[in-house]
Amino acid sequence: MNSVNCFGNSREINKYLKILFIFLLILSSSISPLSAETQSDLNDGFTASKLRGFTSHLIERGEYYRAGTELYRIKSYYPGYLNSLTFEVTELYILYMAEKFEQIIDMKRISKGDGKEIQSIFKISSLMKRRYFSQAGDELSLSFSGAPDPAYSQYIAKRYAFLSLICPDAASWIGRFNPDEIEGYDELNLYSQSILDKRKSPLIGALSGIVPGMGYVYAGEGGTGIVSMIMIGLGSAVTALSVREKMAPLSILSGMVTAFFYGGSIIGGYRETVKYNKNLMDRLTFRVEKGLALDEDLNELYVKFGVGSSGK
Repeated sequence: MNSVNCFGNSREINKYLKILFIFLLILSSSISPLSAETQSDLNDGFTASKLRGFTSHLIERGEYYRAGTELYRIKSYYPGYLNSLTFEVTELYILYMAEKFEQIIDMKRISKGDGKEIQSIFKISSLMKRRYFSQAGDELSLSFSGAPDPAYSQYIAKRYAFLSLICPDAASWIGRFNPDEIEGYDELNLYSQSILDKRKSPLIGALSGIVPGMGYVYAGEGGTGIVSMIMIGLGSAVTALSVREKMAPLSILSGMVTAFFYGGSIIGGYRETVKYNKNLMDRLTFRVEKGLALDEDLNELYVKFGVGSSGK
């Protein structure tokens, strides 16, 4: 009886194994074409043209970090698909728009072709963004010492104009462009003069601070100046009273506090004047950058030569 039961169970197991095998065979045959189709779709998604279009799309959306990743992916997956100019201009534009100015400034100089001119324009613009005006002027003189390519002369002239408006004392930058050829230059020049005339001397700010609070007042911080004057006045009164009453510990403490505020009045006058001048220059720089449309210039170069252009 037991052997019959064992034999019967074995037949049942074999039956189920056969059914399972047939089921797996059918399942694998139905899945295989789908997997191949899926794999084909994945491969199609990484074609050079699709990666290029995706990179351009990311730049339009302002996703510069991802755009940079996709640009380097194209270079890695499809060497030579993008010509050197297209790659270089796109890379420069992505870095500039992502405010990676130091990377542009430190990039290895391109030796020839349109890429050399365009890289210099991006580098000069980055130096100006970082407020390295003297270095920007030096780069202009170095890169465009001779007659510039007519295709880039307007970009160069605008940057000379920018420096002349921001740093009018640098006479070497004057005469490198024709103001009449730059739209809105006369208006910007008047605005520049009005701002520059408002600058104040940090030395006078420090000297004014000898009179408690007056350094702050000179720098346009009247409220801070009044508070400083009151604190120093009260501290001096307490110190004088404690000395007269022979309260040595109090006189030492109040004297030290008063001296601290008095020194702060002098240093603060200097620092606030420097800050006042910086705010003026920030206003001027912003207005001149917008008036000359410097960032629009770089966008124009990207549209002409970058991955969004019709060429490779």
